[in-house]
Amino acid sequence: MKRKFVTGLTIAVITIMVMFAGCVEEGITPTPITTSPMETITPTEITRIDAIDLAIEFDENEIAAEQKYKGKIIEVEGMITDFGIDILDKPYLTLAGIDEYGLTDIACYFPSEAATELATLAKWDEVIVRGECRGKTMHVMLKNCELVKE
Repeated sequence: MKRKFVTGLTIAVITIMVMFAGCVEEGITPTPITTSPMETITPTEITRIDAIDLAIEFDENEIAAEQKYKGKIIEVEGMITDFGIDILDKPYLTLAGIDEYGLTDIACYFPSEAATELATLAKWDEVIVRGECRGKTMHVMLKNCELVKE
């Protein structure tokens, strides 16, 4: 019993450390999702994928998944498993991945202004999130996110 507790605590600490590390990447300039009136993103330019399928792709071959998604704007559909505010006061939510410990969850980071909208959601809600895929550290990470309304 004690060993399970220590293992769970270790996983939680590592997860938190990786999430914070992903929030303070140096030398990376965020790519805004919003576009000018002259530049529009057509639906065919944005890949939509289920959160579980995205987690499977990164789990099975992280190199191939990074090449396919990293730096691209994608839409991820999935079930919310958690909410939080990172060390820079940016709200985030996580979408369910493929394991019971949350290690393959998709971490979606939003601008501060989105906190009010995120506060209206609940765990286990199904949502679609659009954001820039930053690849995988501990979680697959999306930055500059927004909720997609349908």
